[in-house]
Amino acid sequence: MRIRGLLVAPLVLAGCAGGGHATPKPQGVYRATVRDPAHHAIRTVWLDAATDRFPVRTVFQGIAGAGRAVTVTVYDGRTATQQLAGSRSIRITGSPQFVADRAGTDVVAPVRAKLTGSPLPHGVSVFGFRRLRHVGAALFRTSTSTVTGTIRQVTAGGPPGNVSAYWLGSVWRGTRAASASESTGDAGTTYQTEYPGLDVTVETSGGAGLGCDGTPVRLADGSPATVVVVPINAQGTGQCSSSSDGSTTGLMVFSEDARAGTLAYVIAGNVVISLSGRAVTADSAAAIARALRPV
Repeated sequence: MRIRGLLVAPLVLAGCAGGGHATPKPQGVYRATVRDPAHHAIRTVWLDAATDRFPVRTVFQGIAGAGRAVTVTVYDGRTATQQLAGSRSIRITGSPQFVADRAGTDVVAPVRAKLTGSPLPHGVSVFGFRRLRHVGAALFRTSTSTVTGTIRQVTAGGPPGNVSAYWLGSVWRGTRAASASESTGDAGTTYQTEYPGLDVTVETSGGAGLGCDGTPVRLADGSPATVVVVPINAQGTGQCSSSSDGSTTGLMVFSEDARAGTLAYVIAGNVVISLSGRAVTADSAAAIARALRPV
């Protein structure tokens, strides 16, 4: 389970059974409504099957303290934007694969699966799937609103911008870092490095922590830290607690697959390092934390 709640399911087109020719790529623009397993989000997806462009309108509901929230994300084949409330807009830049992934390749995956007759991700529902007869050019046009945040691809291990970044090195458990990104916005700057099965996301806490019990560790550079492990259930929720005052902190993540997982938060001073992915378990979190080093 990844913190951003997305599980990538790329489309693979198989060859014909007897002729040795590749199956022609589907054509046309398709529309469908996708519900996540926990019904936290309802997404209307439009997919250009020939070019892989897509816009997605997402309605988040049942979010504590936020109520109903709506976002519109558009990937035009090169760049992507995510329109938030009012005129707020996030621009995503990098390689086409990176941009599509951050925009929501995995969110669109159920529509691709429906198009090709492949199995849907576990627990995901698709409604109203159909091919559109007429589509305006504006459907795939990215937002022109003032950019209030950015997500940009950076070189893994490169000098970070305005955040004290940590990672696990260029190679972790025999695998190389797949990609890295730096995000800016109202909440500050976030630095993320992706490894196969593991995302490491670093942000500044501003002095506010989770307030939950954790395990003391030392990072690879000797910095003291605390690891807080939070089991996440199939509904995408979890909680941690404090034995000192009896308080409980609840968490919610959004996933396209109804499977339980584990998140871990490594708190080192005013920096919070989030660990997510299938490599993170209650037993492995502290060991991963001890391998973290400054970028």
